[in-house]
Amino acid sequence: IYIAVSSIAYIFGSKSYAFLRKYFPLPHETLIRKNISPIVKSNVKNLVNIEECNTIIDDFITKNPTNEEIHVTLAIDAASFKETRGEAILKKFFELKYIDPDKIYNNLFLFFVQPININVKPFPIHISLKENGSTSKETIACIKEVFKILKEKNIHVDFVATDGDRQYDSLHEEFFEIIFNLHKSNMPFTQIIDEISSSTMFEIPISDFLHLLKILRSNLVKYGLVVDNKNTISLRKDELLDYNMGKALIDLSSHGKMKDHYPLEIFSSKNILKAIEENNWPFIFYSIPFNLMINAIRNPFLSHDLRKFNLETSFYFVLHYLYQYDESIAPLISRIGLIRIINTIIGLCVALTKYDFVQIGHIGTHPL
Repeated sequence: IYIAVSSIAYIFGSKSYAFLRKYFPLPHETLIRKNISPIVKSNVKNLVNIEECNTIIDDFITKNPTNEEIHVTLAIDAASFKETRGEAILKKFFELKYIDPDKIYNNLFLFFVQPININVKPFPIHISLKENGSTSKETIACIKEVFKILKEKNIHVDFVATDGDRQYDSLHEEFFEIIFNLHKSNMPFTQIIDEISSSTMFEIPISDFLHLLKILRSNLVKYGLVVDNKNTISLRKDELLDYNMGKALIDLSSHGKMKDHYPLEIFSSKNILKAIEENNWPFIFYSIPFNLMINAIRNPFLSHDLRKFNLETSFYFVLHYLYQYDESIAPLISRIGLIRIINTIIGLCVALTKYDFVQIGHIGTHPL
């Protein structure tokens, strides 16, 4: 028990553990590592070998006595690590046939399972090592293999959450074509959602809404934009200086580009209320759909129906921007960016329609 408790403390952080050792007679780190290293090595081996996905699933999801279907989001994202030659990797993981001993690897793709309708914590199912952070055809093939493995375990991938990599554009284009065809047939939003929810359609492509909001914010503060289809009404950051948004409006650094709270500040309700008082309709028209989307996802006090109403309103606003895209001299975001927003809105509404209990935070890449 003494070693087990010490190991847990060490796993939380070696620096914290070193601090605690100043005050408590805990064992040396080498003894801790001796006990946990075999477990760590076993877990890493399971993660990098796609053949071991079933072992990982069995570890995280216990046998389902009711045989109820489990619905999940499969999130995929890249992370960088110190450059390592393939030869060194193969010494530890000789079974990885795709590793070239002469090439340098500095990125990994993590495949993360996020359950939607049951009380199971998200868990990693596979790690694939790559030479860079760009998605490849091999990564797409790997995604399909993980789909197959999960389905064999009666785990259905309702949503596939990815970042803005261009390799995923085709997935978004294909799904959007389905949505747009339904829209062009004069089908109202609620009926579109019901149509998709009642179908056997799975693997709906989702983009993380915070990632999309950060792109929107970046375009606003760097270039400005227009909000109508005749390019007569514009919106620039200097027109918003009296809103006291602070660094959210003026930080142009690469680090600031990645901060989640910047777009949340710009699209906040207090700024929209102030804009209403000042009759600043360009800002209201621009920010309302994204404020409603934020509330639908992040506000813990809304009912399913109100969340869907917010998302439906956002859908029509974003669709407006898509219709005017070709004639706009300063669009809010790229065309595929607008499509990704629409697909994400539809996906969220499908989840709210299909399930009484939804871990809405698990529909996206943010947990990953």
